[in-house]
This record gives sequence, C-alpha cells and structure tokens, in this order.
Amino acid sequence: MIEALIPHPTLSQGERAFGSRRRVLPRPEGEGWGEGVFPLPRGEGWGEGKSDCMDDLKVYTDFHVAQLKQADRDDAYFSLIEADHEIVAHLIAAFRKEQSPTVRATLVEIIWQHRLPETLSFLVEALEDPAMPVFRSALNGFVTLGGSAATILLECARQRFCQQDKLERVEWVEEAIQHLAMEDTQ
Repeated sequence: MIEALIPHPTLSQGERAFGSRRRVLPRPEGEGWGEGVFPLPRGEGWGEGKSDCMDDLKVYTDFHVAQLKQADRDDAYFSLIEADHEIVAHLIAAFRKEQSPTVRATLVEIIWQHRLPETLSFLVEALEDPAMPVFRSALNGFVTLGGSAATILLECARQRFCQQDKLERVEWVEEAIQHLAMEDTQ
C-alpha cells in the first residue's frame, strides 16, 4: 500500500488543498498509470515506509510549478496557494531555480499569499530580481503583509536602489512605503 495524492472531481477548490486529498491505495500496475493526476514518486524504497512527507511535498511543488508553465495554470496556482504553509520553503527553492520571469513573479505572489511574516526576507531577495514583474510582485507582498518590519525593509531597499541609480524602482518603493504609511494611520 502507498499513500498517494489523488484529485477528487467533486471536491471544491478549497477542499483540494494538499492535505485533503490523501488516500491509501494499492500500488497500481502498468505503464503510464497516473496520467492526468498528481504523479507518484517512483524508485527504490517508495511505498515501503521510507517515504518522507517533505519529499512528497517537494514532488507536489515541482509538479505544480511545472503546471504553472502550461496554458491552463489556474489549478496549479490555487493548489499551491491552498497548500499547507510548509510548502513555502519548497516554493522559495523553486523560485531560485526558475528561469522564466513570469513563473518567478507568480511564485513570489503564491509565496506572499500564504501571508507568513517570515517571508519578508525572501521578498527582499525578490526585490533584487532583474525582471520588473518579479519586483512588482514582491512589492505587492510587502504591502499585503504590511507592518513596521515591511516598512523598514522597504526603506532599506529604497536606499540601496538610490545608490544603484535604479530610479524607477525607487519610485515604486516610495509608493509602497506611502501606502503602508496610510494603512498605519487608519
């Protein structure tokens, strides 16, 4: 018997999060099993009690990040947002490996959608990305998470961008800082 992640056609989008799809199934036979559903890890030791939940989460993340590159990416997007917060570390790792600026920007958004204050340091890293969509997604994360830590980190980023003569980025960061200041006064 192995533990698998199987999409269920009658579950709502909210119920389709990572933890709500666990089923214990007999190991399937035949080539190509699992097409169109979450792929099961294969290899020595799989299904023999040696599988680790974090490995499962990495496979889950890799699968859905690959799906973000497809035309119909909404299911992957919402699956990653609705997954348990433990997925964020895997999403950050995927961001660092990803070549596509569009997918990197989407990953930044998915990460801040988890609304974890500890992701602010990652958002600082994303601000340094050369692609403007990634930069803007990181700014949106700072504004969404808010708070004094976000303001301080953005002020530091503004100083860095001023020193690097990245004036367009300075303007965007100043606007985000103003937005955070307005929220603090309300």
